[in-house]
Formats: sequence, C-alpha cells, structure tokens
Amino acid sequence: MWQKIMLILALMISGPGSGALAEEWPAEPKRVFIQECQTSCRNNSALTSEAQKAKCPDYCQCGVEVGEQNFSTAEFRQMDDDARANRDTPAMRRFAELMRICNRRTWGR
Repeated sequence: MWQKIMLILALMISGPGSGALAEEWPAEPKRVFIQECQTSCRNNSALTSEAQKAKCPDYCQCGVEVGEQNFSTAEFRQMDDDARANRDTPAMRRFAELMRICNRRTWGR
C-alpha cells in the first residue's frame, strides 16, 4: 500500500512543503501506515545497526505527525489510493519531501 512512498522516503528528498490545517488521520489507516513504515524502515539498507533500526518507530510516528500537519484526511486517502495504484503524484512527492524533517529528527541527517 505505502511501498512507493516508503521507497521515496528512503531517498530522503529534501525541501519543505506547504502546510495545510492539522487534522488527525483515521485510526486504522494510520495504524497500517505506521506498521508498513516500520517494516520498510527496518529493511532499509542504509540502516546498518540494530541501534539505528530501533529508531524506526520514532521515525514513523514523526511521519504521521508531519503528515497530519500537512495533509487532510481526504488527501491522506487519495495518497493511499495513489500508492496502491503505483502513481507518482505531487502530494506523494510533497510528503516524501516533508519526511526529511523526520530523517533529521530521528537520525540527524
């Protein structure tokens, strides 16, 4: 579902996006996002130690926080649909750019 976004996140694209009003995403899709994010994070070859991989939950939680601050629930659902259809969209690229914040916060890079 979020595999394409996770691949983009691994590239650590830089640059901030423009924010929308903060809105909490629905519980179940958020839980699935965190679960899939953590799996992708732990499988990221750039993380070479268990200490680095242990920070994956923090990284993924940060992704939710950044996402909720910048994307409405409708946008979140659309990105989910786009990810399932393997579509590269401006919203998905913007989300990947925002995840740079989480890279810095979690691993200092």
